[in-house]
Amino acid sequence: MSTIEAKKELILDYEQRFANELGLVIIPKPKVSLWMILIPFYFVFHIFRYKKYMEGRRVFSANFMISRRRVADEAMEALRQNRPANLDAVSAKAKLPSPEAQRTYREWLTVLMAHYRELLTAQADDFDALVRQAYRSRSHYLMTLDQLSEAEKKLNTAMRAHIKNEAEDVDEVIAGIEGHITRMRRAHAQTVFP
Repeated sequence: MSTIEAKKELILDYEQRFANELGLVIIPKPKVSLWMILIPFYFVFHIFRYKKYMEGRRVFSANFMISRRRVADEAMEALRQNRPANLDAVSAKAKLPSPEAQRTYREWLTVLMAHYRELLTAQADDFDALVRQAYRSRSHYLMTLDQLSEAEKKLNTAMRAHIKNEAEDVDEVIAGIEGHITRMRRAHAQTVFP
């Protein structure tokens, strides 16, 4: 059986793969065109755009993982020390623009912490086996994933007003992210519990 540190790494590896896959879906990849073959300048422009695309995916993935890493670290330490998780400390690290956003962020952290604790207390050597052992059925796993999605949607709603000033198509982007996350999570549940 895996140690708690190894299980934490399994969880974070899964989350990192999830973030990378989500980034592939939501960040549009620049397309190669016939003009790039005919006029080399266009190819140089494409390389520049492709580098920006790769950097955008990297930044998206890194930001996606910040809170998840913090929660996983705190879940592991709380279990090791046989104490309740200190979500106030985790929540305080995020500088959110409003009390409503901070409250909904805390609610999301609570759901994510419960999920990670379930996985960390399971006895298995790979992520899918952790999920099977922790949740025992697809319906139980989907209930947790639905709780995560609902908490994320509330947080997105609280943050939407603050983001609108920076991006015009924020509603479309958030809806796309939420839709892709739901589809990806359901596909994973189907894989784990066929």
